[in-house]
Amino acid sequence: MKCCYALFSGGLDSALAVLLAISGKDAIKLTPIFFKYGQKSEDEEAKAAHRLIPLLREHLGNPSSILDDCREFDITGLFSWSNSPILKHSQASESSLDIDVENRNMILIGCAASVIMADWKEGKEKTTKLVVGFKNEYYDTTKSFADAINKVFAASGKWICLDTPLIAAMQRGSSSYKRLAKLAHSRRALGLLKKSWSCYYPRNAKPCNSCLACEGRRVFFSELGQRIRKKTHRGRLP
Repeated sequence: MKCCYALFSGGLDSALAVLLAISGKDAIKLTPIFFKYGQKSEDEEAKAAHRLIPLLREHLGNPSSILDDCREFDITGLFSWSNSPILKHSQASESSLDIDVENRNMILIGCAASVIMADWKEGKEKTTKLVVGFKNEYYDTTKSFADAINKVFAASGKWICLDTPLIAAMQRGSSSYKRLAKLAHSRRALGLLKKSWSCYYPRNAKPCNSCLACEGRRVFFSELGQRIRKKTHRGRLP
């Protein structure tokens, strides 16, 4: 059985990435990792991450596959230097366009690699995949960024490889949200994905409905809803 891990934020992208990873025919054991790094939405993200696990288990593509409980780590101190508005300690003003935490994904990947290496047993030789929900959007979620990280892992002799299933899926022609909606619909994942959390600036534990994450979520579910309505209109089950 292949063992792999996933950076799991409880968000739409990471939930869909894990769904794609576990719905294949090969038997795998996947361990989701959630990091608290001082983000304003960390409580909502953590609840979503743990809430999604039993729902994702219903989508295992192989009966021998295993989806572990989500492991949670607090690395807030590693981001105390950043003044990004999505962090709790930040004095910067919130903006729907300002969601960047400098080098965030590089640090999260490094911390996940530490977790993976701590779990390795003596004599390990096989590569361990780290599933991430990158969509080739920002500088640290692009295919070239993932490729560069993998080159670093390879050069350092570490048997870890980033796996970017969403980028692979979106390279097949359709626009990103249409392609992802098609994948979600084919796996009957509407109810599952609605349990995810995708807001950077929560208000009383509710989405702000104005940040980029909220906007992306709105577009995705609009595309998914259209696909479901088309199938229903044709007399098929949604």
